[in-house]
Amino acid sequence: MGRANTFCSKKMRVLLVTSLYSPHVGGVETMTKELIEHYIDHGIDSVMLTKKWPDNLPEHEKIEGIDVYRVKSAFTRQDFFKVVDWCKENEAKLKADIIHVIGARRPMPFIALLLARKWNVPVVVTIAGGDIPHGTDEETNQIWKQGVKIIPEALKQVDCVTAVSEYIRNQTLQAVPDIKNIITLYAGLNIEDFKHKNKKRSIDILSLRRLVWSKGVDNLIYATEKVVAKIPEIKVVIAGDGDQKDKLMELTKQLGIIKNISFLGNVGYVEAVKLLNLAKITVVPSRTEGGGLVNVEAQAAGSVVIATRVDGILEYTGGETGAVIIEKDSPKQLAEKIVELIRSEDLRMSWTKRGKTNAEKFDWQILAPKYVNLYKRIIKNHKKKNFVPWSGLVDSIWKRINE
Repeated sequence: MGRANTFCSKKMRVLLVTSLYSPHVGGVETMTKELIEHYIDHGIDSVMLTKKWPDNLPEHEKIEGIDVYRVKSAFTRQDFFKVVDWCKENEAKLKADIIHVIGARRPMPFIALLLARKWNVPVVVTIAGGDIPHGTDEETNQIWKQGVKIIPEALKQVDCVTAVSEYIRNQTLQAVPDIKNIITLYAGLNIEDFKHKNKKRSIDILSLRRLVWSKGVDNLIYATEKVVAKIPEIKVVIAGDGDQKDKLMELTKQLGIIKNISFLGNVGYVEAVKLLNLAKITVVPSRTEGGGLVNVEAQAAGSVVIATRVDGILEYTGGETGAVIIEKDSPKQLAEKIVELIRSEDLRMSWTKRGKTNAEKFDWQILAPKYVNLYKRIIKNHKKKNFVPWSGLVDSIWKRINE
């Protein structure tokens, strides 16, 4: 990609660990992929360890030149034994100077901690928006419950925890008060990917999010009904999937606005960028949101953002100077803002300029060096630490990996 080697002078190898990776598409997967790209450009070797789901994915493959290894998820003692046995057999392929877990979902932070203590290297865990219990987001709360016997204890022993927003940092400390070292490091984007190339924006309103209750897409649909009364030709595109999809499609029919709203289903990264470049306005009507990088991506693409005043959203939008901020569960207010923006191109251009200024702060060219500097500082100051088992099962797994 041709970027100069500006922030790493010594060869370093990092083992990146995620719950899922390509071909899956999501915020954690994208963040990991983009960090890897910057690490390659700056002389850092990366290797990936992730979960093998679904089972038909290969145990090993190269993705864009990076070795990606997959292990099956672990629930029972024997499951964990199989994972640690595989890690021992493939130790030479995985071993690195530092381990970075992106996304604290069971069981990967625990596996990473075991390897770090066995190798006597530091381990960092990044908490993303869906990892920690917060608000009324039942999906996130359920994910936390699934790992509650291992994730909190693992977080207490890792060398550093980073959170993708101040809000997530505070929620993490509420869930695990004994974490000793936790800082905020934002997620970023490759801003060059989002530069507007379309002369005409053919989508009036875009929603690019999972179709779950916490994302508030139903409020966009209710708002659209109100907008149609004033702008009958309004076009809304909803991209994403989730357990609310059928309900949302049925709601669209009930309100008589089926001609105004298109449901695209899940879209990949490239298609998402195209949609953002085509959208006049991107609506993020979340009821709860750890951060919301989609806000910044929309701003980088020149799409005006309307977002709710919840959780970590203000940190990513630049607050009321970077985006149009509304109260959650306010279809009437959302409709009013949409009508105002659609009717005034000058107003949209003003918000576009502010949004792009905010988005520039989140370029990986600025943020990736902060992650690397963290690695270097932790490696330099690292001292051998003992692993402290917190249950009989954990003790048996620790003994197994050291046999």
